[in-house]
Amino acid sequence: MHRQPATIRPADAGTADRDRLPGTIDSESVRGLLPGATRSIRIDPSGHDQVRARGRVQAVVAGRQMGRAWVPMVGGEPSRRRRRPTVLFVDEHGWDSFFQLAAGLHRAGFRTVRVTTMPPIKAVAFLCFDRTIHLLSPDEFVHLAELLADEDIVDVQVIEAYSLATFDGLRKLLSASQFERLERRTSVVDKPRVAELLEPMGILAPPVVTDPEADADTIVAELGLPVVHKVRTGSGGDGVHVIRTRAELDQLFTDGGHTADRFFEKFIDGRHIQFAGVVSSDEDCYGVTYETLERNGYMGPASKIHVRYDPALAALGQQVANVCGIRGMINVNVIRDDEGRDWVHDVNPRVWGSFISFRGVGLDFLGRYVTFLRNGATASQGPATYDEGYLHVFPASYKNPREGDGWLRNQLRFLKGAVPYIRWVGPRYVLHEVGHEWTRRAAWIDRLRSTASEPFRNTTSDSPSR
Repeated sequence: MHRQPATIRPADAGTADRDRLPGTIDSESVRGLLPGATRSIRIDPSGHDQVRARGRVQAVVAGRQMGRAWVPMVGGEPSRRRRRPTVLFVDEHGWDSFFQLAAGLHRAGFRTVRVTTMPPIKAVAFLCFDRTIHLLSPDEFVHLAELLADEDIVDVQVIEAYSLATFDGLRKLLSASQFERLERRTSVVDKPRVAELLEPMGILAPPVVTDPEADADTIVAELGLPVVHKVRTGSGGDGVHVIRTRAELDQLFTDGGHTADRFFEKFIDGRHIQFAGVVSSDEDCYGVTYETLERNGYMGPASKIHVRYDPALAALGQQVANVCGIRGMINVNVIRDDEGRDWVHDVNPRVWGSFISFRGVGLDFLGRYVTFLRNGATASQGPATYDEGYLHVFPASYKNPREGDGWLRNQLRFLKGAVPYIRWVGPRYVLHEVGHEWTRRAAWIDRLRSTASEPFRNTTSDSPSR
């Protein structure tokens, strides 16, 4: 299929181009808009935009529409086939669950578009996403409505840290009903706000101190020690620290580590259990209850989980979704203390890290999510029924080599863990993950070789010993 070449307008273009405001579109001459003074722009046949934006809007791609397939010219204007619905993904680095869900949705007939602040790298992300846009920072999200003008967005999967900027950028693009449904999710991305929503309904949430001027004495008096220090809109455990002693707390304040975008939360000791599912209405919820047993690093993605039906936790998860007005995918993190009380300490209105692995106990969250996207809040299709047991989550459980196993055995173990995903989400995701893993291992081997090839440097008496 013929494509017109990309046209890059230099910084010293005509006055009209220099004076164009960032984010504005000349509908007579511009087909697609990409923000930033672009040093390099790559448009490959698969339709992916790999853009490194620098500065104001200066890059224009002519003769190209995203989200709509070109067909022959009719009456001087291109007619277009009906657009496929699009699910938008927004992140700051490669989230495994986003790639898994995108691959499954692609196979189900949806377009998948990724907006990320992760720098372009030589990877195979195009296997999961129809289109990828790289921006420098969330400040560039003001251009989302122009960038995605030709996409028929039906849902958004966005990390909490980028949620507010994303929905603000989409405000002009979405219909009023779409925007209202999706914007409800922003009510839970500010973690202290969750407690304000839940407590009037009798749902327990750990007490918090949000005052940026609070001192160490105030924190100890109100929350005690240990205490948890968090980012208000953090994602995936980023910025979460447990402060166990007064000395650590004093040092935090001395170093200026407590700012307006952070808060303190009372430390609750107990079991970390979770509810996750697809919620279509107040009565229709396809969910699961489980406990995370192992993680890939501190507060990293779950690598081993115990699936066990807990009716009280299931009811709590549905109640939280209803109170917060969340429809679609949701993950609720709960701590059950020694007295059996459940404390909701995190609500994530998006796909969660282990969602595909539940196919191992008979749960198809991808299929139910596809049904939700196509039909919305339809009549109840029945609750989830599933087996109980232990699950190893791919790829988190397989990324770290086992001690004592050689390189080949670890690679075979990784490939064995990937095999079920060929059936569950399709080969595109597995090819992506295998390619990504081998790229990561190759870089690790190169680092080892470069370290081994460094010349020996004798340590003098003035050099510190290690």
